[in-house]
Formats: sequence, C-alpha cells, structure tokens
Amino acid sequence: MEESQGHVTTEYVLMGTWDRWIEVSVVCIAVAVVIMAVYNYRKLRPLNRRISLIGLRLGGVALLLGLFFQPAILEERQARSRNKIAVVIDTSESMTLPYGPVTRLKASQDFIVRHRDELEALAQSNDLLFYRFGASLETIPNPLADLDAWMSIQADGGLSKLIGGFEALRTELLNHDLGGVLLFSDGLDTERGGSFQDAERRVIRELGAPVFAFAPTGGTPFKDVSIKRLASNAFGFYMNRMSLDASLEVVGYSVGTLKVTCRKNDVIIGQKLVTLEPNKTRYNVSFEHVPKTLGKQVITLHVTPLEDEFYLPNNTRQTVVQIVRDKIRVLQIVGQPSWDERFLRNHLKSDPNIDLISFFILVNPQNFRPVPTRDTALIPFPAEELFENELGSFDLVIFQNFNYGPFRTRQYLPRIAEFVRDGGGFVMIGGPRSFASGGYRGTSIADVIPVDLPPGSGNFFLSETRDPNLDTEEFNVRLTDVGKQHPITRLTRNQNANEGAWKSVEPLEGFNRVMRTKPDALTLLEHPSKSTSSGEKSPLVAVREAGKGRAMAVLTDSTWHWSFHAGNSGGNRDHYDEFWANSIRWLIRDPELELVRVQLQDDQVNRGENAVVRIEAFRSDYAPAANAPISVEMISHTRKTDEQPSITPIVEQKTTDEEGILELEIPVAEPGIYTIRATVEVEEGVSHRGSNIFVGNEIKREFERLQTDTSFLESIATTSQGNVHPLTSSKLKLALKPPKVIKVTSRRSHELWTEPWVILVAVLLFGCEWFFRRKYGYV
Repeated sequence: MEESQGHVTTEYVLMGTWDRWIEVSVVCIAVAVVIMAVYNYRKLRPLNRRISLIGLRLGGVALLLGLFFQPAILEERQARSRNKIAVVIDTSESMTLPYGPVTRLKASQDFIVRHRDELEALAQSNDLLFYRFGASLETIPNPLADLDAWMSIQADGGLSKLIGGFEALRTELLNHDLGGVLLFSDGLDTERGGSFQDAERRVIRELGAPVFAFAPTGGTPFKDVSIKRLASNAFGFYMNRMSLDASLEVVGYSVGTLKVTCRKNDVIIGQKLVTLEPNKTRYNVSFEHVPKTLGKQVITLHVTPLEDEFYLPNNTRQTVVQIVRDKIRVLQIVGQPSWDERFLRNHLKSDPNIDLISFFILVNPQNFRPVPTRDTALIPFPAEELFENELGSFDLVIFQNFNYGPFRTRQYLPRIAEFVRDGGGFVMIGGPRSFASGGYRGTSIADVIPVDLPPGSGNFFLSETRDPNLDTEEFNVRLTDVGKQHPITRLTRNQNANEGAWKSVEPLEGFNRVMRTKPDALTLLEHPSKSTSSGEKSPLVAVREAGKGRAMAVLTDSTWHWSFHAGNSGGNRDHYDEFWANSIRWLIRDPELELVRVQLQDDQVNRGENAVVRIEAFRSDYAPAANAPISVEMISHTRKTDEQPSITPIVEQKTTDEEGILELEIPVAEPGIYTIRATVEVEEGVSHRGSNIFVGNEIKREFERLQTDTSFLESIATTSQGNVHPLTSSKLKLALKPPKVIKVTSRRSHELWTEPWVILVAVLLFGCEWFFRRKYGYV
C-alpha cells in the first residue's frame, strides 16, 4: 500500500497515571477546599473582596490539580495511505442519446477535459482509476495521460447494468481504501425495476465510499412518445371481461392528439384518442375486451407516431396473455343414488374452480313396480339438450353407474365419442349399470374407453350376484409400475411415500370385470389376485389417449371407502380427494401434466437477444423420456394476413438428456410473434408435441426509457452520502472520504507541568491570597 508524506497532528494529553480511586479522592479534596473557602469568606464585605479571595483560592486549587494530572502536548507524525478514487463512465447505448448538440457520452468526456486541472490536483494525493461499464466493468486509459484514447471511447457497451457495475467495482477494489466514486451516467439501468430496492442500497453501502454522480440533466429535450408501462393480468378468463392499462410518456410535445390502437393477435379490439396538454408528460389509457378463444394471445398496443419523434420502436408494446376457462365445466350423469355418487359429487362441488351439472336417475323404467310420472323427477332426462346442444361446452363428462339403454340415448353415444376425440375428457365409473353390465360393448363409447368389454346384456333384472361381469368381494388395490410414475396416482411427491400411501388406503368392495386393457392404454391400479381372461391382472383404474382427448375407466363403485372408512379408522381421508383432483387435471389436459412441455424464461424477448427455452419430455407413464429423439422448430407469425407463417428448424436429430430435458438459446433477429414447437418421440413410434409462444420486441432494452433517471442517481448518492451534479457544473464539489492512518512514524511530548512559569504562577497565586487574607484580617 502506498503512503503519503508525513502528516503532523497535535493534541493535549494528561500523563498522570494514577489509580482511579486516587484521582477521585484528589478531586474531592480540591472541591472541599474550594467549598471551605466560600464558607470562610461568606461574611467578607464588600463583595469584590470576597470574589477576589475565592477566585485566588480557586485558581490555586486548579493549578495544583493540573500539576497532579501532568498535562502535556503530544505531537505525532503520521503516514497516511493514498486513497483510490474511481472514475466510472457509462458507455451503454443510451449514452448515444442527444444532450444538446452532442451525445450524453460526448458531454461526459468533455466535462472531464474541462476539469482536467482539478483532477490532476486530486491525483496528487490520491490514485485515480478509470473504468467504463455497460454490460460489465472494464478499465480504460487515464485521460490525464492519454487524452486521445479517452475521447475515442464509444457507447457500445450494450445493456446498462449500473448496480452490477458497482458490485464489480467493490470486488475490484476489495483490499484498497476507496475515497469516492465519480459516476458519469444517465442512470438508466436495464436490470432494475421502478423503486430503489433494499438489495441495491446494500450494494451501494458496501462500497464504503461516497458516490458523486454527474448526470446529463437539463438542456434541450428531444421529442418522443413512448409506452412506459403496459399492465395486464398474465391470465384471462374465457368470455369474461378483462382490462389492459397503459401509461404513456410524452416529451417535447404540448399540443396535438395521440391515436392509441389495441390489437389482439393483429385484430383491432379498440382505439382511443388522447389530447395532449401543456406541461403534462404522463397519460393513462385503458382498454377492455372479452376473450372469445382459449389459449395464448398476444395483445399489442400501438401509438401512431407524431412528427419528428426521436425513437419510434417504443411506440409499440406487446404482452402475452393466457386465456383459460374461469371454471372447469363437468357433466355428471348418475344411474342411481349411491354412496359413491354422494362422495364424488361432494368433492366436485367443494372445488370452486368446477362448475358442476349433475343428473340423477331416481326411477328406472325397468323397475319391477312402475312409478307414476307425477311421483318422479320434475323433468325428464334431457338427452338431446345435453348430448347435442350443450356437449361442446363441457370439459369433462362422467358416466357413473349409468346404463343408457332405458333412456333412449344410444343414438347420442357417437357424439360423446366424438367429443372425446376432439379434446374432451371422459370417465366411466363402475357399478351394476356400468361397462359391460350397462350394455356398452359394441357402442361408440367402447371405442374410446381404455378397456375391452366382455359380452354383457345390460339387463338390469339380473342381480349383482348373477351378473358374470361383476365381482362383489372385498380387496386391496395394488399400484402398478406405471402407476408409480403417473400423476393421477401420485398422492405425495416422494415416490417411496407414495407407494406406502397406496398400501395404506382402505380396501374396496366389488369391481367390474373386463377382457383386457387396450394395448395403447395404461393400467394404474389393479386387483392384487384376480385376472382377466387374457391372463393379466384385472385393471381397476386405466387411462388412455383417445384422439385429442383422454378417457379413464374406474372399474369400481367403492372409491368412497378411501374417504369414509379412512375417517373411521384414522386413515388419511385426503387420499380420496387427491386421487380425484389428479384425475380431473389429467383428463382436462392441465398444461403442467403434458408429456412435452415447452417452457420459456421470458415471454418477451428483445431483438438481438436470445429466447431461453427448456423442453421437458415424458413417456406415457410419465417417466422421463431419456435420450429421446427431438426436433424443435420456430414458427414466425407475420402481421400480414395474406402471408403464411414461416417455419425455421432449430434443431434436428437431437436427443434429450437422461432426465428427458433439452435446453436451448434461440436468437431473435427480427420482431414478431413466435411459436416454439417441439416434437419428441417419447416411445418408439409414438411422438408427442408441445409448444409455447413469445413476442420478439423491436424496442431495444436500453431505449425502453429515454429520460435521465435523476431519482435513481439521487438515491445512489444519498445512500452513499454523496451528491448529484449536472454536466454543466463549473467546479468539482467533492467531499471525499479521508485516507486511513496506517502508522505513526514519530511521537514527541512537551510536558507543560514541568515548565518554570508554572511554579511562578503557583507562587504568585498563593502569595497574593496570603497577602490579602492578612490584609483583611484572616491571618
């Protein structure tokens, strides 16, 4: 560490080294002597005589106390360290913006040249270090030594990371004394939000030195209109009104009109006119619309440019909104009231995200004893309305122990199968009126469910004990190898705990026999001992992809045991709710349960940057699709309706890793709307596809804000006990942190109590007091 020349300091010290009790005793005696003098002279007249005698006694006692404590003058010659002064200049792209006749960077460079003499004087006792920062911190030549190199610096630093620059500076000068930082910047940090955060304060404080910011403020402002903020919920609800709020900043214009247009996927959904006012720079505008399609949608806000605008790309902003149903619409059709029906209905009704419509068959036309119509339900079974008119509005259809035959609904079964193949969810729950016992063999429903049905008459007159397709014995379910991975049968996140949970669930009673599980279906739960005619264990829960939709078979009507009996025996009643909640999520294709998931780090990417993509692939049993062939392509959607989207292959003949993951960074060269689509061969001959959408922005992140952020610079300066100056300042006003003393090179003390004049003063004081005491009759 370098040292400065010697610096002499002077201070008064007491060299008497007495015990504390002695010092206290002496002070007490001195006070007592003064008090006695005051008491003795209390009757002395006139007053001036009394004051003179008390003053002489007080002076003498004070002098004796001084001699007792031995006062001295201590002179020290100290060696001080040389401070480091960091001069940091912002060379990000925003410094190319105009500041009067020149750019912000050129104005900063000229400021250094004008104050060169002051900097040279500062360099006499400090070490000046010069840096530039944009995306990172870099050292630059000293302008005091190489002015040409200083003036040749360009604003080509890309993104501005001001707080990141301070962190790098702290690391760079970790073992040095930093006396201050001279910062030349417009304060536009591309990595920070609006308000000054605690984490940013911590970084500034850890510098341990004041920051003096020199900012391009004032001057003639350029003209520009920009969209500062575009606020919208990340999710919107189908057929529900949603709002879009924006904040506009207008600089350099005091009169005129702004035309603001809002588009959804390039279709205009609203336009508004904003009238400009003098001395007003901020304007708020809002739009409302009703989404009528599901999925991701791009909302674009555009302000028609005015004459002589400086930067046009910031007149447009886009956001991506995911439109979902506000509720899952479920149609539940029940053949007869039962405990199984009651528990499932209660589960569905308890979920606020489910809109449930239930129909119960209270009286079956095949009953032995017919019941008059006046004694039955209020309405007949509305088969045509449900299966013809309203079926497409549902997300999930549940047939629970329902035999279609007596209600003349066979002609509607193909509509339900078509509903599943078009993307709907369907689950059939067992019982004496379900599967083969409900007469579904050979119907369109049998084509989409995951099991093959044996012959069955669907004759309700048969008792359960006589129906060969029903088994009424009690049994414990067994989790299959596929079920260990599948999200439907995942009661807990931990696999070992999940297997233990299934071993602890309550036994079931009765199940529907089937011939086999279809080759393209998966068995999640099976009977522990009984088998199908094909030799495999009898399935109890099986699932299947059917076209774009999904189907599920629950071959028992006693899953309610997992709730009711579990509560009585002290088991976990939540397992029942977990099972059915997982089933519904899988059946309606919850995006989190897709086999190929394309995830984006950000749904808005600026031109020239990379879209960070993570692709996760799973087999049909939800085990990771390790080393699976994958192809990724980017689809660019143009704004011209007469042009077809262009498809660009990103990777071909690549494979996922051992965890079924592929991560990519895709450069965005042009603005627009892009879809990343991944196709993965999750199993041999079986491919699945996933996609996601993002927006490529024209606006550069450095130019999202154009005005100097003086408030941010003031927050930095205040936190560090510095200040902010305009680039028009005539002098450098710097209250730098003083350098540290690293050692004392010499020390000399001058003992005042040994001086002859001290004895002379003491003799004079006490002699005068004796003289006047004698004169006034006190001796």
